[in-house]
Amino acid sequence: MLFRSAVILLLLRQRRQSLRDLGWGRPARRWGWVWALLVAVLYAALVLSGPIGRNAPWLSDWSAYRLSLALGIGISAGFCEETVFRGFVMRQLADAGRGPTFQVICSALLFGAAHVGWGALTQGSQLAAVLPALLGTAVLGGALAIVYLLSGRALAPVVAAHALIDVAIEPWLLLFAVTARPG
Repeated sequence: MLFRSAVILLLLRQRRQSLRDLGWGRPARRWGWVWALLVAVLYAALVLSGPIGRNAPWLSDWSAYRLSLALGIGISAGFCEETVFRGFVMRQLADAGRGPTFQVICSALLFGAAHVGWGALTQGSQLAAVLPALLGTAVLGGALAIVYLLSGRALAPVVAAHALIDVAIEPWLLLFAVTARPG
């Protein structure tokens, strides 16, 4: 994440753009916040109702370790990934004359591709394991891209939604990834 962020900052500097051009410091529209909360709640609930959360005794274990892990990963991933996948990717596509639909699709697919490792972590590089991770995160990426547009291209609502999702699911996702057995 740090490397991607450094590359983004260098590219922005080369293009004479700033983080504000990506959506940092930009006031968000009210509906963007509403949709961000809706996306966060629905996605986290969907993930926790699947294999990760089904009959999972660890969902009630909110130890200091799991809470700090959730907050650390959730907040840092929210800031970094949303800056890259929503702010940077969508801004560069808009500058290239691509429309909002194309921007949402590209942002979603790149976000999904960046997360295929979750499927590979649990079951190796089998397509049956990688495809759900790709599709699930691509759907989330598309939803967050739409929220970004509804927010007036402000990053704060999508960062908050991403952070809420990761805080809710990340410790359990990590535990599931390292304890799941290939089936």
